Amino acid sequence: MYGGARCVGCGHENTKSLSFDHINGGGSEHRKQIGNNLCRWIKRNDYPTGFQVLCMNCQWKKEFA
Repeated sequence: MYGGARCVGCGHENTKSLSFDHINGGGSEHRKQIGNNLCRWIKRNDYPTGFQVLCMNCQWKKEFA
């Protein structure tokens, strides 16, 4: 739904290190509202816009770049 089972940043394909990312930030606040299971929330809400798949390296680069 968000670009397949690969990181949109670098193309990494190991699903064990992929995660959903809030494109415009705000993930911490969103988790406070919905709890820690973002995957379940995304599925229940029919894969809303505003998310992408990133590997953990690209998550860190985005957070601290």
